[in-house]
Parts: sequence; structure tokens; C-alpha cells
Amino acid sequence: MLTTYLKTPWTVARYRSGPARPHLETFVSWLEAQGYQPRRIFHLLRGVHRFSCWAHSAGYPLQMLDTHALEAYGHALHRLQRLRYLSGRLSHLFVGARHFVHFLELTGLLVPAASCLPPPTEPALLEAFRRWMQTHRGTTQATLNGYRLTLIALLDRLVSPATMAMAGPRFFGFVIGGSLPVTLAANWLAGAWDQNAALHLSTPGVSYLEDVALRWLVELLELPAGTGGAFVTGATVANFTALAAARNAVLARSGWNVEADGLFGAPPITVIIDFRS
Repeated sequence: MLTTYLKTPWTVARYRSGPARPHLETFVSWLEAQGYQPRRIFHLLRGVHRFSCWAHSAGYPLQMLDTHALEAYGHALHRLQRLRYLSGRLSHLFVGARHFVHFLELTGLLVPAASCLPPPTEPALLEAFRRWMQTHRGTTQATLNGYRLTLIALLDRLVSPATMAMAGPRFFGFVIGGSLPVTLAANWLAGAWDQNAALHLSTPGVSYLEDVALRWLVELLELPAGTGGAFVTGATVANFTALAAARNAVLARSGWNVEADGLFGAPPITVIIDFRS
């Protein structure tokens, strides 16, 4: 069957390499039954061959050539600027792979990966959108899954050129500061946990992590043993808190207890600042 669309034995042998090789003939028959023209089948086969070679190099066996592998393959094509034509349409290199994944799903050749976690539930609005598209537009599940990749590619094409490299460790503009990989990972983890760490009773785990991190900072900055601290919402509150703590410490050296006596009647404090402040 492949010889109908591939002219040389060397090309046929090359296309039969990789995880897709056991099902290429059946895939071609399926395309013919769908009414695809020979030239279109040839281009789709090129996409399957490229997908198969990528899967082989990335370590994907046949049973893992699912929509997640397809998305990873799409990102690889995007990095090579081969995901779309100049017109904006998806290239045959991706469309062929998408057809092949859909074919594997329909024929039951994909083995679901075992998982100890329940499958994630989609938001009700997204699930309703999927049902509506399938019922009223006849959209396949593979196509719906591909929307995510299309949206990511669109955001990358429109937004990425208008961004700044603020994530770099040597970005010092706008008093924002850069980030390190470990800090970015910690921020992702904190966002995923989404805990309110204000009370130890409600979130003892992350409250304990705050105590550990504060102890590390005391040791790193070589502060006196027993030094206390707290995490605040950002730089503004941190500066405000530091000024208040410094004021209390200076007044305490003059024999004035701010917590007990307040600020009225307290000894004056000399503050030295830069002329640009």
C-alpha cells in the first residue's frame, strides 16, 4: 500500500522506521476510506514519518503516541518554526501526526497509562463547550485536544515578541529584579498548593516551612541566635516593617518602649537619607 504513494524502496523502508511502522499500511487504508486524495495522503504520510522519527528519538513507544505526545511534538515543531505555514495554517508535518493519533485512538491501539490518581475533572463550562462542539459541529476529541496547542502557539506568536526577559537572574530594571530557577519553581509550588499560611492551625505544613526558611535566613545573614522574622506580601510592606523595627530598636536604646509608651513624647530620631530619596 505504501508503494502507491512512495516511489522508491529506500523511501518505503525509511518511512517504516520508528514506532509507527506496524500500522502504516492500515493507516493508509483508513485514509483512503475517508476519501483523501493521493496527494493529500502523501503529505499526511510525511507528517507521520516526521512524528515517528521524533517519537523514536524522544523515547516514545507506540502505546504512548497519544495527545500528550502530539502536544510535545507540536512544541518541537514550533521551536523549529515548522508548526505553521506563513499563511497561519498548521503544517502537514503536524496535521499528519494528528491524523495518525486520531487513527490510533479509533482503532484502540493506544494503551491508557496507569495512574494512581483520578483523572482531572474539567471545568463545567469547558466540558459543556466540548459536548456542544461534538454534537453541533461534529468535532472529534483529537481536534478539541489540539485547540490547546493552537492557543499556546497563538499567544506565543502575538505576546512573546512584546515581552522582556524579566525572568533572567541579571534583570535589574524597574526595581523588579530577576528570578532563579529555584525561586520560580518555589513560586509555582506555592501557587499550586494555594495555602493561606497566616494561621498554623489551618495550614501547619506551609507554616512549618516558613519557620524553616526564616531559620535559614538568620543563619545565612549571620544574625544573632533567637532573631525573629516574618514573611510579608511584598517589598513595600517589607520596607515599612523594616523601618518600624528599626525605629523601635533605636528608641529602645534610648530607654523608650514603643509598645508600652506609644510614640507621643518619644525622643526624636535622626534619619539620614540620600538627596535623591
